[in-house]
Amino acid sequence: MKQAPDDIDWTDDTPLRLKDAATRAFPNGGMTPSGLRREAERGNLVIERIANKDYVTMKAIAEMRQRCRLKSKPNPAENWRARRSDPPDPLGRTPTQVAQDRALLLLDKRK
Repeated sequence: MKQAPDDIDWTDDTPLRLKDAATRAFPNGGMTPSGLRREAERGNLVIERIANKDYVTMKAIAEMRQRCRLKSKPNPAENWRARRSDPPDPLGRTPTQVAQDRALLLLDKRK
């Protein structure tokens, strides 16, 4: 690999080969050129192919990282509170009681 000159004015839009970009964006390792290609196949990363060589920008990697962020899982306690804040049944019945009453009505109709 050829060393880049120090006098280049690097920006977030400077095209980098995938190996160099992976090293810069993930200095502790963990991402390889093949990993970046996989993310491009998934639609998370924009890669430029010039003269049959793949390039990526640091800006594109930042956008990929944003797309790959995991959403936090909902807190079960908060879900319970949300369910509890639903308007109560006018007769004060629980959802189980409402279902039982519906089943009894269906049975009465069949008789």
